[in-house]
Amino acid sequence: MIETLLSGLGLLDQRLAAALDAAGAEAADPFRGLYLTAEDVLRELATPPGAPRLWTAAARPGEDAMRDSRLAFAFGLDGFDLDVLLLALAPEVDARYGRCFAYLQDDVTRRRPTVALALDLLCATPAERLARRRRLEAGAPLLANGVLEAIADAEIPGSVLGNVLVAAPAVARRLLGATTPDPRLAGRVRPDSRDAEAAAELLDASSRAGLERLAGWPLPLAVRLTGPPAAARDGAAAVLAGRLGRPLLHVDLTGAPDADGLAAIAVCEARLTGAVLLVVGAEPPRRLAPDDVVLAESSGPAEGAVTLQLTAPGPEQRRAAWSQALRGAGADRPAADVAALASRFRLGPDVIAAAAASARDTARLRGARARVSREDVFAAARRRSAVGLSALATLVEPRRSWRELVLPDETLAQLREICDRVAVRDRVLDTWGFDRRLSLGKGVSVLFGGASGTGKTLAAQLLAGELGLDLYRVDLAGVVSKYIGETEKNLERIFSAATDAGAIVFFDEAEALFGKRSEVSDAHDRYANIEVAYLLQRMEAHEGVAILATNMRQQLDEAFLRRLAATVHFPFPDEAARRRIWAGIWPGEAALDGDVDSALLAARFRLTGGAIRNAALTAAYRAAAADRTITLADVLHGVRREFEKLGKTLTPAEIFGADAELDAAA
Repeated sequence: MIETLLSGLGLLDQRLAAALDAAGAEAADPFRGLYLTAEDVLRELATPPGAPRLWTAAARPGEDAMRDSRLAFAFGLDGFDLDVLLLALAPEVDARYGRCFAYLQDDVTRRRPTVALALDLLCATPAERLARRRRLEAGAPLLANGVLEAIADAEIPGSVLGNVLVAAPAVARRLLGATTPDPRLAGRVRPDSRDAEAAAELLDASSRAGLERLAGWPLPLAVRLTGPPAAARDGAAAVLAGRLGRPLLHVDLTGAPDADGLAAIAVCEARLTGAVLLVVGAEPPRRLAPDDVVLAESSGPAEGAVTLQLTAPGPEQRRAAWSQALRGAGADRPAADVAALASRFRLGPDVIAAAAASARDTARLRGARARVSREDVFAAARRRSAVGLSALATLVEPRRSWRELVLPDETLAQLREICDRVAVRDRVLDTWGFDRRLSLGKGVSVLFGGASGTGKTLAAQLLAGELGLDLYRVDLAGVVSKYIGETEKNLERIFSAATDAGAIVFFDEAEALFGKRSEVSDAHDRYANIEVAYLLQRMEAHEGVAILATNMRQQLDEAFLRRLAATVHFPFPDEAARRRIWAGIWPGEAALDGDVDSALLAARFRLTGGAIRNAALTAAYRAAAADRTITLADVLHGVRREFEKLGKTLTPAEIFGADAELDAAA
C-alpha cells in the first residue's frame, strides 16, 4: 500500500519536474517535503496500545499481514481493500495528499481519490482492474460494512469509476487515534462496566443456560432479545460479553430521528473496538461482518437471528438486584425490607438500580450524614415503577387509617385477607411451587360491589396504603374507543404497565367495560362481544393487583365473576354504621356546634357514607361563609341538598318530624 502510494507520489514529482524544466523555471522542487517515507506514514497513523491498527507493526505492510489485522477481520477486508482505505484516509493525515490527488486526476477540485484513481494506482493490468472493481461496488465489504462512503459524481451519473471514496467518519477518527465513541452517538451510549458474574445472579437459570450456549455459537452472531419489559436485557448482554471476553457497547436509539443511520454507526464502533453491541430502539444492518456479535431489543436484528427469550426476574432475582443496588448506593436495608421490595415491585434490575440511587440522593438532601430510610427506598421504587402508567391512568392518594372505613366485620375481614394474599403471594407461587401448577390466575383481581358511596374507593385507597403500593384509577373515557380494536390496545397497555409497576389498577364503574355479552344481531354486537371476551382473558392473565368497583353487579358477565380472586360486598350502612360515620366525619379542627347530634342524624336520614361526607362538607362551607360554627341547621341544609341529588325533595315533616331539637334548629 505505502509503496504503491509513494510510487504515485514519485511519479507526480517527475511530472512536476519535467513541467518546470520545460518552462525554464528553477530546478528547486516546489513540493519539497511532500514525499513521505513508509516510516513517516506509520508514525502519522500510530494508535494507542490496544486500539485497532490498520496493519501489524511487526510486519512490513503487505496483503498477508493486513489480512491478519484486527481491522481486516472485523470488516471482512482483504489487502486490496486496506490499500483503498489508506488512499481514502490519506487526506485526513496530511492535506498535501489532496493536492497530489487533484494533480493525478487533472482537476483541482478533486482532492479525494475516486474509484478510477484507486484502480490506476493499485492495479497493474486491465484484467486486475476489472477484478478489483467489484471490491468497490455497493455490495462489497468496504461499502456494505460502512468502512468507506462512495459519493456519486454528479457530472457522470451512474458511473462507478467517478465515485469519490471517503473514509467513514467513525473509521477515520478511530484509526487516527480517537478513543471515544462517534460524537453522533452522544447521549445515546450508555456506559456499562458491570461485572458479568454479578449480572448473571440477576438472571433465571433458563436465561443463563441460553447465554452459555450463545457464547459457543459460531460468529457472526445476531441475537433478538424478547421478553417482558422488566427482563434483564442489559444484564444478559453483559453476561454474554463477559463470556466472550469482549467489552459491551450499549446504544439506546429510542426516539432518534435517524435511528437506522445511527445504528449503522454503532455497528461500526463495535467492530472497531471489538465490542459486543446491544442496540435498543432500532434495527441494526442486516448484513453482518465476520466478527460481529449484535444483540437487539427490536423486532429482529438481522436475517437468521437467534431468539433468546428472557423472563421477568422472579423474587429471588429481584431480591438479589435490590441487595446489589442498595449496597452499591450505600443504602443497605434489612433483609425484611429487601424481601418486601422484591415482593411488591416487579421491577427489572436497571430500574431497581436507578431507584436505589434515587433513594440515596433523597436522603442526602436531608444532610450529608442522613441515612437512607425505608420510606426513601419505597418512595423511590414507587416513582420508578409508575413511569409507564402515569400517562394511562390517574394516581389516587393512598390512605393508612382504617378507622375512616365503617363496614361490617365480615367485610373488613375480607379486605384484610386480600392484603395478606398480596403480601405472601411470592411465597405461595414461587417458594411453595404453585406457580408451576397455574398457567393463569396468578394475579389478585377483586370486585367491590355495592351502592354508590358505600366505601369502595376508600377501601381501594386503604388497601394501597396498607401494601405500600400506588393506586391508579383508570379513566374510562380515555380507554373506551369507538374504533375497533383500540379499546383492547388501551387496556393491554394499562395491564402491562401496571404489572411492571407493581401498582394497583382500579376500574371504577367496571360494568361499562365488563358488561354481559348480548345476542348477536349485527356487526356491532359481534365486535362488542369480542371486546368483552378479550377483557375476560386479559383479566385472568394479569399477574398484578386489579380492583373493579361497580354498583350494578347484576350487569357483569358471569364468566368474568369466575375469574376473580374475591368479591367484596359493600352494604348500605345501617343506623349504627351511620352513627359512627357521622361521629367520625368531623375533623378535630372543625368548629362544630354542640347541637349537632350524630345519633339523631343517623336515625332520621338513611344516607350512604359518601352522601354523609358531602352533607358535612356542604354544612362546613355554609357555616364558614357566615363566619360561625357548624350548627345542626347547616347540617340539615347539607342533608337536604344530598336528597335533592337523588331526585327527592324532603318535606319539613320528613326533615324535622316531631323532634323538638329539630324543630328548634329549623
